[in-house]
Amino acid sequence: LATDPPTVRMAEGDGAAKASDILATGLDARAVIVESLPLGKTNPAGLDMYAFSLTVMRDGEAPYQTQVGNPVPKDAIPLIYPGHNLPAKVMASNPKGVVIDWERSVQEATQHGGEAPVAG
Repeated sequence: LATDPPTVRMAEGDGAAKASDILATGLDARAVIVESLPLGKTNPAGLDMYAFSLTVMRDGEAPYQTQVGNPVPKDAIPLIYPGHNLPAKVMASNPKGVVIDWERSVQEATQHGGEAPVAG
């Protein structure tokens, strides 16, 4: 029990799509965290992976729920809590391909004094 468990790192190419690709080319959305769970492994870049159940909202479309695995930078971990409304990107070809935009999320939290913006 005195020994830390090994770090499990995902191999390059694991998963359906790279988060960076979805962030670069995806459609704007908001994602509300319903539930989250650390997966006990990191992505190839060394970021901790979390499983999320999300409610996804896009302008002009009905909200829907999906489950995804996303890498989370250390400075964004305090933003992981049920009900938090965060900026996200959705794959145009697959609406279940959702990535939370952690960089924008941290910026929003900083600008709003740590409070999530209200969806309108």
